[in-house]
Amino acid sequence: MQVNLGEVHDMTEVWLNGKLLGGTWITPHVLSTGTLLKKGENTIEIKVVNRWRNRLIYEKNVNKGEKKFSWVFDNIAPDENTISSGLLGPVVIEFIPQE
Repeated sequence: MQVNLGEVHDMTEVWLNGKLLGGTWITPHVLSTGTLLKKGENTIEIKVVNRWRNRLIYEKNVNKGEKKFSWVFDNIAPDENTISSGLLGPVVIEFIPQE
């Protein structure tokens, strides 16, 4: 069995039944469940890192008194839209038949 996270931007850490399954940072975002998937109910937790540019856009628009956490060469316009980020899925548990 494997967990296929589908479309992800950009990095993940995946936990299955309270144990670290692994992480992904390039496509395909697929992890083998090994022995962690059990019969019956399972719990999956997926942590996703937001895109760095979205953080920079956010910080460009925070109140002047609020602390900024990053500094880079600034080519971001104040009205720039954020880019697609996060777990877009679909998340699917796939059965892989043994040959």
